[in-house]
Amino acid sequence: MKETEDKEKRALPEIEIEGTIFLVDVQSNRLREKDDPENALYLFYMNVSEKGYSFSYDKVRKSYRVLDSAEADCTYVTIKPLVLLDPEGMAIKYGYSLDELKGKTDYQVMVDEDALVKRLQGHLPTIEIAGHPYYIDYQMQQLRPKDDFVNQGISFKQLLYHFNILTEESTFAFDPKKREIREPDYETITEIPKDLVVVTLPAVAQMDPVGHARKFGLAINACAMEHGMRLDIKAKETPWEKTALPEIIKGNKLKAAERKKSKRRGKGL
Repeated sequence: MKETEDKEKRALPEIEIEGTIFLVDVQSNRLREKDDPENALYLFYMNVSEKGYSFSYDKVRKSYRVLDSAEADCTYVTIKPLVLLDPEGMAIKYGYSLDELKGKTDYQVMVDEDALVKRLQGHLPTIEIAGHPYYIDYQMQQLRPKDDFVNQGISFKQLLYHFNILTEESTFAFDPKKREIREPDYETITEIPKDLVVVTLPAVAQMDPVGHARKFGLAINACAMEHGMRLDIKAKETPWEKTALPEIIKGNKLKAAERKKSKRRGKGL
């Protein structure tokens, strides 16, 4: 699956809802108001079916119906499936040709059904972190080491602590030898740590949409469509040089040099 799309080269398709034009943003599964892109309708906040995405729309708010929406301002609308609204965008995102896309539903394009069947049969998905495999265990609320019964693994609470709500990812320093999250002392560090790597993991719901659906009583198929269905995931690794750490180290060295100068001045040297 392709993660990104060059939107500058491709104009997004438009759809009209009760007189308001929205852009079909397949990459984020959202409809964005053309004149106010911050106003976005997330498709998976709607009722999902083979016919598309349905919800009660407030014509004044140009958004979902809420508790204080006036009855006269609201209407129930159904958005066509994305394969019909933007077949090119779906082909780009999911790695299909336009011919391969013909006749498929959104579900068939978005979900690896073989992987979903295996997951429903009890096969836990795994994620590889710096060469070490972990089961994504929703019942135990942790990433459980696949081949190490001594290590306690990584709890979902730890992932949440390092979670970035904007990127929907957890990024942290990881010790491959001890197989644990271990952040350096950013206040004093003066060199790139050689025993730690920076890793980034998707949100837990993306790693195991079936476990997430069961935990919160959601529709499994819709969750699999929203988050994708994979049984084998690999955490992204980022070189320390491409993080903010080099600048932090530079600042810490300057502070250390200033402290050294102050001590010398204090001693009259």
